[in-house]
Amino acid sequence: MFHSREATDDQDKVYALLGMSSDGHIPESLSPDYQVTWKELLCRLCKYIMGERTSVEVWHLKKSCVIRSKSCVLGSVQEVKCTGELGDQVVLGINLAAQGMRSWARIYRDHRLQVTFPTPAKVIQERDVLYLLQESSTPMIVRPCEDYWAIIVIFVPIPGFELADMSLIEVHFAHDFLGVWD
Repeated sequence: MFHSREATDDQDKVYALLGMSSDGHIPESLSPDYQVTWKELLCRLCKYIMGERTSVEVWHLKKSCVIRSKSCVLGSVQEVKCTGELGDQVVLGINLAAQGMRSWARIYRDHRLQVTFPTPAKVIQERDVLYLLQESSTPMIVRPCEDYWAIIVIFVPIPGFELADMSLIEVHFAHDFLGVWD
């Protein structure tokens, strides 16, 4: 959402967005500290979002990182619509993969769900994939590339997902995930 803002310091961008976040406690490791290098801050941010066991390698000269984790496919994007007066909302029709989340998908009897959230910086396309990393509390949208997955949206707000008891969900983290976040 904020990719077009004009903050010039990458750390300012991260700390400002975390400061505006109202959906939970921000850990001490992400409190503003300009002695922390960009590489270390990005690594801490990724581990906070995706889980401590996630492997994060920050590319030295770029604002990108490579992420490795165990993961599973939850579903695929079947429909994308822009809504709102300015096209500032996106509505996704997602088909849930029964093998990804058998018991949770039962909540959605037809194995299809609709999600609405602010239009992201990257365009979501049909056939993009709803993915969950092993320690993450929220799914993401990724796009398969030649030999890696590109992360399109790092956080997909699915109603009821954050409240689900993960121990009751039959999620099988059978895939090795190699992603690039830039």
